[in-house]
Amino acid sequence: MQNDIFNKWIYFAEQDLNFARSGLKESFYSHVCFLSQQAVEKMCKAFLVFNKLNYPKTHKIIDIINSNVKLVELLKEHVDEIKLLDAFYIPTRYPDGVPGSLPEGLPEKKDAESSLSTAEKIINMIKKEIA
Repeated sequence: MQNDIFNKWIYFAEQDLNFARSGLKESFYSHVCFLSQQAVEKMCKAFLVFNKLNYPKTHKIIDIINSNVKLVELLKEHVDEIKLLDAFYIPTRYPDGVPGSLPEGLPEKKDAESSLSTAEKIINMIKKEIA
C-alpha cells in the first residue's frame, strides 16, 4: 500500500513536469511556472511517503521541506529558487491573485524557463535520494 502511494506521487510529479516541458514549447508560461511548482511539491511529498512520514496538507513547498530535516538538508542550497516556485502557485492560477503577487506581472518566458530548470534539478536531486 505504502509503495503504491509512493509510486502515484512520483507519477503525478513526472506528469506535471512533462506537461510543463510541453507548455514551454507552446509559450504557456504561467502554466509552466505552476506545473513546475506542482511537480516539486509532489516530489517532496513522495520523498516523505518513501520515508514513511506524513506530509503537511499544504501546497507550499517550503513548508513541506521544513517538515523534515532530511529534506531541509538536501535542499538547503536551493531555498531561494524554491521560494520563487512557491510565489507562482496563486498568481498563475487565479486572475485576482495577480495584482500585488508578482510585481512584474504575469510570468514570461525567462520565468518559465527558470521554473522548469529549478523543478528538473530539484526532482533529480530527490530521485537520487529515493532510488
